[in-house]
Amino acid sequence: MSHTRILITGPPGCGKTTLIKNIVQKLRNKGISCDGFFTEELRVNGVRRGFDIVTLNHDSRYPLAYISNTRGENRGPSVGRYAVNIDSINSALQKVFSDEDSSPKVLIIDEIGKMELLSERFEYIVKRHFHDKSNVIVASIPVERKNLPFVEQLCQLPNVELISVNVGNRNLLVDELTDRITQLYSKIQDKE
Repeated sequence: MSHTRILITGPPGCGKTTLIKNIVQKLRNKGISCDGFFTEELRVNGVRRGFDIVTLNHDSRYPLAYISNTRGENRGPSVGRYAVNIDSINSALQKVFSDEDSSPKVLIIDEIGKMELLSERFEYIVKRHFHDKSNVIVASIPVERKNLPFVEQLCQLPNVELISVNVGNRNLLVDELTDRITQLYSKIQDKE
C-alpha cells in the first residue's frame, strides 16, 4: 500500500515547517497543486508572542494563539501561556477547505497539534481528509503526542508514513520527500 499521508515529526525548532515550505516550493515548481496552511510564530523584538495560521493559496493570516493581552484577545481556552482563538481556527478552515475544486492536490496541514485540536471542526475536517483518497497529505505533528489520542490514531492508519526530522536530516529530506510526493500525486492523478 502507498503511504499517501506523510506525517512529519520532530522536536520544536528542528525545522518541520521549513522542510514543508521547501517541499511545497519544489512541488509548485513542478506544477503540482498544493493547498493548506502553515503555523508561523509571531515574534516581537525577538520574543515569541504567539502563532498565526497562514493559508497557502489565499495569503491570509489568522491568529491561532497569543500570550494573554498581546492582541487583547483573552477569550478561548489556553495551552500553556497562550490563549487559543477557536473562531480564528474555524475561519481559516473555512477559507482553506471550502474550495469547490475537487481535483487532486497535495494538502498541507502544519500542524495537527494541541492548539489546533481544540477546534472540534479542525479534528472533523482532518479526519475527513485523511479518509478521502483523492489527495496526498503532508502534515506536521508534535513529537510528544501521548496526550493527543487523535494524533496517535492518525499515526496508526495503514496509509500513513511517519518521518522524524532533526537539524541533521531536514535539508536532506527535501528532495527525497518531494520525489516521493510527486510519485504519489501522479498515481492519484492517474486514477482520476
